[in-house]
Amino acid sequence: MPFQLYDYQNKLLSEARKSLANGSKSVMVVSAAGSGKTAMMSEMARLTTVHHKRVWVMAHRKELINQIRDSFKFNEVDFEYAVIKTVGTMVHRMNNMAPPDLIIFDEAHHSIANTYRKVRDKFPNVPTIGFTATPWRMSGVGFTDMYDDIVTGPSIPWLIEHDKLAPFDYYVPTFIDINKIKFNSAGNATADSMHEAVGDELATLNSIYDQWKLLAEHEKTITYMYSVDSSHAIVDLFNQNGVPSAHIDSKTPKAIRDKAMQDFKEGKLQMLSNYELYGEGVNIPDATTVIMARPTKSLVFYIQAGMRSMRYQPNKKALILDFVGNVNRFGLPDYDHDWEEYFKGTKKKKSGDFEAPVSTCDNCFATFYSNEWVDVHSGINEDGKETKYKTCPYCGEVTETVIERAEKKAVDIKLSKVTDLDEFEKNRLAGLSVRQAKTPMQKYKILQSRYELKLREKDGYFATVFMTPDWKEDWYEPFAELSGKSIEQVKANIKWAHNQKSLERNNKLDDLKIF
Repeated sequence: MPFQLYDYQNKLLSEARKSLANGSKSVMVVSAAGSGKTAMMSEMARLTTVHHKRVWVMAHRKELINQIRDSFKFNEVDFEYAVIKTVGTMVHRMNNMAPPDLIIFDEAHHSIANTYRKVRDKFPNVPTIGFTATPWRMSGVGFTDMYDDIVTGPSIPWLIEHDKLAPFDYYVPTFIDINKIKFNSAGNATADSMHEAVGDELATLNSIYDQWKLLAEHEKTITYMYSVDSSHAIVDLFNQNGVPSAHIDSKTPKAIRDKAMQDFKEGKLQMLSNYELYGEGVNIPDATTVIMARPTKSLVFYIQAGMRSMRYQPNKKALILDFVGNVNRFGLPDYDHDWEEYFKGTKKKKSGDFEAPVSTCDNCFATFYSNEWVDVHSGINEDGKETKYKTCPYCGEVTETVIERAEKKAVDIKLSKVTDLDEFEKNRLAGLSVRQAKTPMQKYKILQSRYELKLREKDGYFATVFMTPDWKEDWYEPFAELSGKSIEQVKANIKWAHNQKSLERNNKLDDLKIF
C-alpha cells in the first residue's frame, strides 16, 4: 500500500510542482532531517512511473541508495521506469540508458559536485528535484547555479510541536579544552590540536563514558568521534563496562559495516561509534542519544549528525551530548536558519558568525536558549556588589554574576555648531554613544548629528539633554551659545525636564517636544 503523506509533505510536493509549472527546470526541496524526505521522493517517483514516465534517482553513497530502494519497494514504485544508482555509477552508464523524464537528487547539498553537473548538463531540459535538509556550503557560495528555485518545509519547532520530530535535551560537558581546537580548510579539527585539546585521552574518554552513564545509561546511542583511534578506544571502554558496542568507519569492509548496522537496529548493539560516516541518511527511530565528540565547522554535519536521535516515536525524548561545543558555532538543533539566504549565497562565515543565544549551566552542563533561565533578578551579594542571579531550568543551580559597570570614556567633541561641521565629522559624532558624553553640550552634539544625518526621525533630543542630572553653572553659557537659546530659556527647560522624571518610565524621550 502506497505511503500516506502528511499534509506538510503533500504541500512541499505541490509547491515543487507549481515551481516547475511556472518555468523552473530545477527545484531544491528543503525539509528537516527526519521529516520524511525519502517518503516524499518515493511518492514523487511513484506518481511519475504510474504514467509510464522514467525517473532517475541518485545519491552519493550506496547506503542511501539501498535505503531509497527499500522505500520505493514499499511504496509500490514501478521499477520498470525507475532507476536508482549512485551518481558516480549513473554518470558512467547514462549514455547507454533510456533518457529520464524526471531527475531526483538525494542529499542535494552535494549536488554542486562535478558528477551531478554532468548529469544536469546531459539533460538540461529534464525537470530536476533536489532534496536536502541542509542547503549550506562552507564557502558561502549558493546553489542558484544548479537550481532555479527553492521550496522549504516547516521549521523544526513546528515538527516537534506536531509530533513529527522528537523533543530533545542538549548537554555540553566541558571535558575537552575546546579553546585549543584548530580547524583545517575542510572544517575538521586538526589532529595536533585535538591531541592538545583532549590531553589525557583515557581520562577524557572515561569522563565521556561517565557522563553518558549518568544521563543515558540504557539508551541506544550513536557516537561521532574525532578520529578512528578514539572511536576504537571509546568502543573498547563501553564494551569493558558491559555495553555492547562496535566501531565502523569508511574503510571498514562493507559486510562488517552492514552487520554492525543490522545488529544496532535489532538491539544487539547498544552503542555504535563511527568516524566520518553516518552523517546522512541513517534512519534508526529508536536511537535516542547522540554522543558528539567530533568538532566541526560544517553546519551540514552538525545538523545531520546531531539530529540522528530526533526521529519521532511516541513519548520519546532525544538526548545530545556535545563534548566539543559545536552548539556554540551553530545554535541548538531547532535554531531557525535562513535556508533561503544560504541557497542564494552569502559571505563566507567567519568563526563565531553562527553564535546563537544559548547558555550552558556550569553545574549540570544542560544547554538551552539564554532566555530560558528562570527566576532572573538582580541584587547585592555578600560582598556588597551588584549581582545578577539566574536559575538553571534543569538542575535548579543558581548562577551569580557580578555586574561590572563600564567606565564612561571621554570623547573629543569640539564646541562648534553641528551645522558648521563637515559630513565626516557629523558621521563620527553620530556613531558615538550618548553614554560617552561627559557634558550636555557633547550629548547635544551627538544627538543633533544623528538628526541631521536622518538617523533619527524626531528632533526631541533636547529632552534627553536637559534631563542630564546635576547641571553645573558653567554649562549654561556654552550650551546657550551652542543651541542658539538664551540662558533663561535653557534654565527654564532644565526645570521642565527634571519635572518630567515623575512621568512613567516607559515614555520615550524622543516623543517629548520642548521647543
